[in-house]
Amino acid sequence: MTKRARPILQLPRTVAERTLSVAGLGVLVSWLVILAWTWNTIPSRVPMHFGVSGRADAWGDRATLLLLPAVGTVLYAVMSVLERFPHTYNYPVRVTAENAATLYRLGRWLVLSIKLSLVCTFAFLSYMSVCVARGDAVGLGPWFAPALILPLFAVTGVLVFRMWRAK
Repeated sequence: MTKRARPILQLPRTVAERTLSVAGLGVLVSWLVILAWTWNTIPSRVPMHFGVSGRADAWGDRATLLLLPAVGTVLYAVMSVLERFPHTYNYPVRVTAENAATLYRLGRWLVLSIKLSLVCTFAFLSYMSVCVARGDAVGLGPWFAPALILPLFAVTGVLVFRMWRAK
């Protein structure tokens, strides 16, 4: 069985796609600036992990706060490169010359949405770690996991459904 080559299209980014990307970059840069600006006011011990209940269950040096921005920055960069190659993604339907442009745009939307979601989630976790360390909060709260997971599943579900319709 031979593998069919997918069309490689140079699709210009839409205003909405650029807006999502700039929003993610804005969150990332703001997060790094705020963390640097407030570094000397952050307690020496901060939460490193939150359990299922949302309460901190592991503590460490405040330098561990630098891991989230480092990972967030790397993920943002990798996903920014990945979004430029939608012909390499796995799609739930066969990619043809007729549906390639639609599928590639939807795939790019999915990557952009996940990228923005990851950066926002990591920034929020960093913020909440500082709040818990200062005693301004007890934990993330039990709503954190559903508030993170449900929108990601909703966006993914809608985009996959639209891909199925595009076949």
